[in-house]
Amino acid sequence: MIKGVIFDFDGLILDTELPVFRAWQEIFASHGQELSLDDWVDYIGRSPDSFDPCDDLERLLGHPVDRQAIRTEHRRREASLIESEGVLPGVVDLIAQARELKLRLGIASSSERAWVIGHLSRLGLDKYFDTIRCSDDVEHTKPAADLYLGVIA
Repeated sequence: MIKGVIFDFDGLILDTELPVFRAWQEIFASHGQELSLDDWVDYIGRSPDSFDPCDDLERLLGHPVDRQAIRTEHRRREASLIESEGVLPGVVDLIAQARELKLRLGIASSSERAWVIGHLSRLGLDKYFDTIRCSDDVEHTKPAADLYLGVIA
């Protein structure tokens, strides 16, 4: 018998991936360069260490860039873009259906708790989840099972 539903957060409840790309795309454009979605998808399909946007920008420009300033601007722009995002389609309906069935709802996220709780509150969803486990609650994040085991404990 199913007793609950465990949600991921980033990319399932809130689209955080497109704003990350859009922020980098804007930075590239401010330097007269293009970062296409096709290139980005190709990059993110690799290991995290295989693509550094600053490396790519330097390669395109042919000279070094102020990495600290660029990363600071990226974080600022990314945060602004994410703040404008709403709940992804279907999530509210799924939560409502699960609640009607008296299922417990949990979140297992590799993001930090403050990040998840802050956005859940902003989106008006914080009251619906019985258990939330985040990266700061466990020793090992995904793909290890610690987050999921914490939600069902």
